[in-house]
Amino acid sequence: MTAEDHALVPDRACLHEAIQVGAATAFAGLFLGAAVLAYTHQLPAGSSVTRYLASTTAQGALLGGAFAGTSCAVSQARHGDDAVGAAAGGFATGALIGLRQRNMGMVFGLGTGFAATAYLFALNQNSLRGPIGKLSFDDRKKWNQDTFWKNPVESPASRALVVAEEFRQQQ
Repeated sequence: MTAEDHALVPDRACLHEAIQVGAATAFAGLFLGAAVLAYTHQLPAGSSVTRYLASTTAQGALLGGAFAGTSCAVSQARHGDDAVGAAAGGFATGALIGLRQRNMGMVFGLGTGFAATAYLFALNQNSLRGPIGKLSFDDRKKWNQDTFWKNPVESPASRALVVAEEFRQQQ
């Protein structure tokens, strides 16, 4: 193997990607901060509305930028865009939340949880709906009809309930 085999893939600019996603998630942080203030009508002690909204905006930008930058860097190092990069980005995001709370249990717990979520999301082609997420309405309807029992009385679960009831009556 030569050094060229381990060169970074030049087609992605991770810093640019991190800044772009960070800007989008900064807006999300601002929106969520305003929603929390509108819902709770309470500010943290010693804070003003401006300071609180600036804090949530910065947190959103940092978390989004960390996710995008880490997942891009790992994907480039692995020479491909796969679910492992998303998992690394998820771990970095969860770990940052835990560090913000100054709790090492949260660092590893949230990091692992976010990593697993991002990995499964990327594995399902960026869909929360699993294997049927990209199907059209008609294809999903056909999949449901083909997958599930047409007559619920004949299903294995129904049969198990009947057998359990017969057994209970015998005793």
